[in-house]
Amino acid sequence: MLRKYFFIIFAVTCFEQISINGASPGKLPFDKCSLKDSECIKTQVQKSVSAFTAGIPELGIQKLDKMFIDSVKIQKDGLDFQIRNVEIEGLRNAVIDNVWIDTNLKYIHLTFHTNLNIDSDYTVGGHLFTFPVSGAGKAHMRKFNDTTEMLILFDFKKNENGEDVINLLDYRYGNDKSGADYRFENLFNGDKAKSDLVHEFINRNWRTTTLSFGPYLYDKMNDILFNSCKSILGSAPVQDFAIVD
Repeated sequence: MLRKYFFIIFAVTCFEQISINGASPGKLPFDKCSLKDSECIKTQVQKSVSAFTAGIPELGIQKLDKMFIDSVKIQKDGLDFQIRNVEIEGLRNAVIDNVWIDTNLKYIHLTFHTNLNIDSDYTVGGHLFTFPVSGAGKAHMRKFNDTTEMLILFDFKKNENGEDVINLLDYRYGNDKSGADYRFENLFNGDKAKSDLVHEFINRNWRTTTLSFGPYLYDKMNDILFNSCKSILGSAPVQDFAIVD
């Protein structure tokens, strides 16, 4: 019966399975934990962050640091903004703040924080709030103490051998940070005076800027994280990484 298992879902099982699939040289340091021991789970997840973010090509999981996103397009409130060839660095340094699992309601809570460096190509036109903007070039975004809280829903299903596997269904997330810095090369086609005015505006109002436009990027980032763990957990039966009562 499924209730006989203490599942270390998304957190410990996800990262233990990385070492089973050989995502890093040598076996990761790993001790199974009681489901009720959130501190133990958090410790084991923290030990495995580096290997997880290295990627697992044989499972179709891309490298997560640097994470690559082809493009993000924003068309909102008169602003037409696109970033391409996006590289996101910093997830390998993530600090796990909290992990807990509720098998009755079938959800997982995960909170982590890190600093992010995001580099890309960009094009922009239209209006940023009330300010006309234009330009194309390189974009550099820095997010400080970037904190993500994820609520992940799960269920169980049978694999092709009739064995129980964990099936992540959906997720929601919240995000906050202690600061951000935005730099856009060649804004206004090199007009420094106009560029300085807009940079001062968006960086003095970084929280409003981020809340208004950040979710377009964070939606794609967190989709990649969620699908990476979904692939890992679906790649092996529960008994490979469950503590049996």
